[in-house]
Amino acid sequence: MGSFYSVRGWLEGDDDHVDQIKRIIAQNVDRNPYTESWCFQDRGGGFSRFVFFGCTVRDASLPKVQAQILRIAETVSSRDGPDVDFIEGTFHVGAEDDAVRVSWECRGGQFRETAVPPSAA
Repeated sequence: MGSFYSVRGWLEGDDDHVDQIKRIIAQNVDRNPYTESWCFQDRGGGFSRFVFFGCTVRDASLPKVQAQILRIAETVSSRDGPDVDFIEGTFHVGAEDDAVRVSWECRGGQFRETAVPPSAA
């Protein structure tokens, strides 16, 4: 039957970043059964735009979700003058039995996974 993981998080960027994210997700529909779990703002105030993801994911599909977020982290960027602005974001991943808890960080064109210590009960 397998285990389930709760994956929830967000990405922050500009309009160009969001357009790139939409293209990556559309290209990956056949390989990631959870593409419908991405949520996009229709409009946003201020400069930043946010993209949200939240879903309970089967363990067999968790690598597919991770690979999609990794690709977004490494490739989505825009130029502001001479500077390259990469997408930024944070995702929290937890197993249903709380045996695994990690954080996925997207910063500066890189993806990093960090173990999260168990909460004190």
